[in-house]
Amino acid sequence: MQALDILACPYDKSRLTLGGTTCVNDELPMTGILVCSSCGRRYPISRGIPRLLPDELRNERLSLLGSDTEDSKAAAIMRK
Repeated sequence: MQALDILACPYDKSRLTLGGTTCVNDELPMTGILVCSSCGRRYPISRGIPRLLPDELRNERLSLLGSDTEDSKAAAIMRK
């Protein structure tokens, strides 16, 4: 079983697929994007960790991030 087999969109519990991946390790990329197959929401992968925040927490997190961190790059992906 791979990590993608158990990950799901926190909004509608649909399957997630990889998009725009770079720097792949054994199962998940170190950076990239997970895209919900149903609602189209995008979730960044930063430092090998999928950032699967629901909308209400995502907006709060975006407002707290600085502009020069790796997490701010992930935030830019979530805004798209």
